[in-house]
Amino acid sequence: MEDVQFYATLLRSCEKSRDLARVSEIQDEIHSSGHSRNIFLANLVIRAFARCGSLDRATRAFAALDRPNVFSWNTMIAAYAQHGRLDLARAAFQRMPATIRTIQSWNSMLRALAEAGELGDAIDLFARMEERNTVSWNSMIEAYSRAGRVIEAKDLFDRMPDRDFFSWAAMIEAFLARDLVDPAMELLRRIPLLDTVLITSAIVAIARLGHLRKAWSLFLGIEEKDLIAWNAMLQAFVLHGHLEGAQDLFDRMPEHNAVTINTLIQGYAQHGSFDRAKLLLDRSPEKDPVGWNSLITAYALAGQMDLAREMLDRPLVSLNVVSWTVVINGYGQHGRVEEARGIFRAMSGHDLVAWNAIVQASASDTTVAREFFDRMPERNLISWNTMIQAYADHGDLENAAMVFKASREKNLATLNAMLVASSKSGNLEESKRIFDQMPEWDVISWTTMIIAYTQHGHLDAARRIFVKMPVQSIITFTALLCGFLGNFEFVLAKALFERFPERDLVSWNRMVSAYAQAGHIPISKKLFDTMPERDVVSCTALVTVYAHLGYGLTAIESFQTMAMDAVHPNDVTFLGVFVACAHLGQVAEIYAYLASMEIDYGIVPTQDHYSCIVSALGRLGQLKAAMEMIQRMPTAGTAAAWESLLSGYRFQRDPRRGIDAAKQILEIEPQNAAGYVLLSNALL
Repeated sequence: MEDVQFYATLLRSCEKSRDLARVSEIQDEIHSSGHSRNIFLANLVIRAFARCGSLDRATRAFAALDRPNVFSWNTMIAAYAQHGRLDLARAAFQRMPATIRTIQSWNSMLRALAEAGELGDAIDLFARMEERNTVSWNSMIEAYSRAGRVIEAKDLFDRMPDRDFFSWAAMIEAFLARDLVDPAMELLRRIPLLDTVLITSAIVAIARLGHLRKAWSLFLGIEEKDLIAWNAMLQAFVLHGHLEGAQDLFDRMPEHNAVTINTLIQGYAQHGSFDRAKLLLDRSPEKDPVGWNSLITAYALAGQMDLAREMLDRPLVSLNVVSWTVVINGYGQHGRVEEARGIFRAMSGHDLVAWNAIVQASASDTTVAREFFDRMPERNLISWNTMIQAYADHGDLENAAMVFKASREKNLATLNAMLVASSKSGNLEESKRIFDQMPEWDVISWTTMIIAYTQHGHLDAARRIFVKMPVQSIITFTALLCGFLGNFEFVLAKALFERFPERDLVSWNRMVSAYAQAGHIPISKKLFDTMPERDVVSCTALVTVYAHLGYGLTAIESFQTMAMDAVHPNDVTFLGVFVACAHLGQVAEIYAYLASMEIDYGIVPTQDHYSCIVSALGRLGQLKAAMEMIQRMPTAGTAAAWESLLSGYRFQRDPRRGIDAAKQILEIEPQNAAGYVLLSNALL
């Protein structure tokens, strides 16, 4: 008996730590210890496998049982449901002997249907239940809520014979999910014994919906405010971005704890007030790793990697693995892979999270990522998926397939990565094979397949995939739209665009850009003028296309409109502006806009900007100015810049300087055959 309890404790511990490998070891130990037929331990093994993410092993462990009991069946039904396999949950429920079904069995199936959004089947099952308890009623409230049928959910709530905390919470959540704040607040006032957890959760949820005043009203209605309530209201201010109000509340609080301080630090950091966040952290009497990590994370997300590294190098708290991996991820996301590796090497120890982080950070170079992957002492599903996704992003189907085959665990993300890999490699047949063999699809699967078909010009097949989708999202609408536009099917694109249930900026921008690039300027401008909102992509598309088609004045006017619309230009916008100035012969304006880039908008000119200006000055005959611009470039100029200058020298019939320019091109790109042609032409 002691052995049984010992193994039970180990399995429960593995569930909490999600240690799949250890569950397998314990299963082997149970078999070798003579307890292989102990149904109690067998059921715990099934549950542990399922909770550690391995539905396949849980299913095999269940199948190995001679006589599964009610707990075995209920565990498998719940496991299938939690992994999104409603079909298997249904099959298990139907195979389960009716004589041993309990109310827990019915509730497991009912909850699975509710969470899957299968309202009709949930209603049918609920009606068939001979016995119901509060869990049954709560599951049905959730089912109606997920379907958006709040009136029916409220009717069911009112008819409940008994209600518990979860009944009130489910109904309040149903109201808040539909932004029905007033009915939710009315329900909160009706709760017989107001629960602190529920009221504080409601304060945060209502603030998240943008109703800060109502959250404040709810907070004021609490007679005895404990620290949890104060912290909830502080979080509400932070969520709403009202940092002055948050600071005022912080100053008025009777006491603070680590949660209080970390909430305000996170608020300041997430909204870019790094100095105030750092000041608060420095003044905190107790340095807490959570606050420290919050500021490091905020620095990393904002690209302030030097500040993040400084906090890592001079810690005032005992750093944990989160601190290190946040910086590794930050360096990786900003393309600073060598520094990410340096941080990884500096760590005193590497857990699985750190290994996964360095593989992800190195994903831009699959050779290096694979070296880290092969060195991992252990791997989980995230490790395998990260490596497959890295190959997929590079269109390396062969290596992605090798890793996929070696992976012992696979989920929908794994299959999607393989689908992306085959699509990016241009292997349509392989994409079709993978898609057809997938047990289920999500928006990534459908979208990837639509893109694969449109890239090969198979628009009818792409449309059939689109129509087959159970729910069409803005993402898949936009993918098909881009496919039509990429194949110059403007009639189909326009018809689809008009069918959009909702149009986001991406779809609007794609339509404006496609029409403009195809030379349909009036249509593009009309679409642009009717956009409900515009961003830098929309405006830049119009500026750039106008400039390259020779409508210089219209391009400049469009650029000036951006300022009136409070749209901040980017580096690409200015490339269009320089081209427009060249068409208009405006040399002085080119220099003015170059200065404005840095002074007004903080955009550092790149090689592309200098090359564009050199080209513009060369076409305008300003060869001395063009040469001076090349000398201002961060390096000795690009081949493209020298080619532009050479063209100007040829036009001005200056062969001596033309030869010098041609030699510069050959020095930069000695293997460029075009350079020799240009040199030959310069001598003519």
